[in-house]
Amino acid sequence: MFLLNFKKQIFTLLFATVIISTVLIHKHDKETTFPPQKLPPQIIFNQPPQKLPPQIIFNQPPQKLSPQKTNTTLETGNSYCSQYHTPCEEGYKFENEFNSHTKKYAAPPPKKRHVLTLPYQDFYGWFAHWQRNIFSVSAIQACSDRCDLVYDEHQKADAVLFIMKKTSDFEAYHQVVLNVEPYAFLEGEFYASYFPSALYPVSYAFSETHVNPDDIFENNTKSWYDVFTSYSPRIKRESAAGVAWLSKSCDRHHNYLQRLARFISIDFYGPCFNNKDEIYEFPHLANAHRGLRKLEIGSHYKFYISLENTIIPHYVSEKFYQGFLQDSLMVYLGAPNADEYQPAQHSFINALHFESPERVGNYLAYLLHHPEKYQEHLSWKTDFLINQNLKPSPGFLNAIENSFERTDERSILCRICNKLSF
Repeated sequence: MFLLNFKKQIFTLLFATVIISTVLIHKHDKETTFPPQKLPPQIIFNQPPQKLPPQIIFNQPPQKLSPQKTNTTLETGNSYCSQYHTPCEEGYKFENEFNSHTKKYAAPPPKKRHVLTLPYQDFYGWFAHWQRNIFSVSAIQACSDRCDLVYDEHQKADAVLFIMKKTSDFEAYHQVVLNVEPYAFLEGEFYASYFPSALYPVSYAFSETHVNPDDIFENNTKSWYDVFTSYSPRIKRESAAGVAWLSKSCDRHHNYLQRLARFISIDFYGPCFNNKDEIYEFPHLANAHRGLRKLEIGSHYKFYISLENTIIPHYVSEKFYQGFLQDSLMVYLGAPNADEYQPAQHSFINALHFESPERVGNYLAYLLHHPEKYQEHLSWKTDFLINQNLKPSPGFLNAIENSFERTDERSILCRICNKLSF
């Protein structure tokens, strides 16, 4: 009996010891447990990806180097820069996170091309004017880094530029015929013409004037109001006729003018129906260029008549663009879609919108007797004065941009060079 009690006491003591030990261990662990440590940012899970330093970003477009940092010998075999001792304008820098050195790659500039020019030999008038503009010093210098002009037919060239028509066949990469006359035949895509679908669209914008398309389009040296009032006379001479027309011939529009003159009084300057002496009326213009004489004489009248020699879509010559520089309202007979090229709505009178010359004459007489209606046609010029941010229509701006008067980056020569270089 005594032995049985002793065993029970030993068992109870052991059980109590285990319980006490367990409690003490649990309490000690609880007191000595550290709070959870934050993992380093680079191994945090379920977090948005952290941005790596720029030099080890993958799948990114190559970074462009500034020109001064790429004047080094290339490691890729493109030795253009080192050969000609010129800095590469474009370079690309790649850094490998496993390599300590940096490799620089640079693309060589576009290959310089040679353009053979074969001017039209029997040129005169407009043709000579084209010649002077296309091959002017300014136009050649504007793209001298891409093209060289050559004049020897036996020298190999990347392109051949013909004036007016092809004079012979050449095995060149690119053959371009420049012809902005209405009878120009579009020989495929290699053509510079007034037609909008031509590979090189060309316009007559501001030809035979003192307005430089380079300045007004790129440098914005003049406001549009100043451009459109370039030939406003200081003292406007009031004429009883109110309508003027000046031309060296009237073979194509003899009947139209004769019919129009029955319904509105017209002052005719020149050999056609001459009833005004230009030298007597404007002696200071005796030695002036014909285009400038037309602009100033027309500015002294309420209306100035401008007639195209050929009436076909898209063909709008200098006769159209000059009319917007005058201090008068132009009456235009020409391209059926001439409205697409006007600087603003209702900025001229399209004679093709009327059924006959009689209707045109009656409308002009109506405007002469209703000055407020006449001013509505000229209000667009005042809009450019009031709103300095106002710009002409897209069609008019495109015509200026593609004018063959351009001698900058938009010149015919530079546009051809740009196409050849890339």
